[in-house]
Amino acid sequence: MIKIKKKATLPVPPDEVFAFLCDPDRMRSLSRYEIDDVSDLPNGLHRTTSHRTRRDGVVMHRVSEGIEMVPNSRVVVRAYSEPFGNGRLEVLLTRELTPAGKGTLITSEIEARVRPGYVGRFTPRRYGGFKQGTDVGHQRLLAAIIESFVSRTAQVNPEPEAEDHA
Repeated sequence: MIKIKKKATLPVPPDEVFAFLCDPDRMRSLSRYEIDDVSDLPNGLHRTTSHRTRRDGVVMHRVSEGIEMVPNSRVVVRAYSEPFGNGRLEVLLTRELTPAGKGTLITSEIEARVRPGYVGRFTPRRYGGFKQGTDVGHQRLLAAIIESFVSRTAQVNPEPEAEDHA
């Protein structure tokens, strides 16, 4: 199993970060997969099915489900992608939101494993690629949350137009 933990502080309130994480339309823009279907779950979260075609032509399918949410403080998602080697990749992603001044400390923990056992194990090179992918994904998520917040607050509080005194 691979475990990766990331932390970052955003200048965005926890309720805004939480709303972003629970909105499938906003999260869709961050996916490397093409979304096939989004359905609501009884817990208020969503189940998403998607796919992408790898460079070698193999079509990978992914299912992700929100399994736990605590408003404005925690979202947990379970996902799997297949085929992955001779099995499937299973991921548990936990995001904790903690107020930090006027912003939010977001802690993301990713646990990944391949079932059945991966032929060749996660070598340092494969682990490095997986970690790099999670780093890039984490940075894209943070940037998207900030951009969404800035554009939403600009719509609510537009800057006054400058007067021309010529």
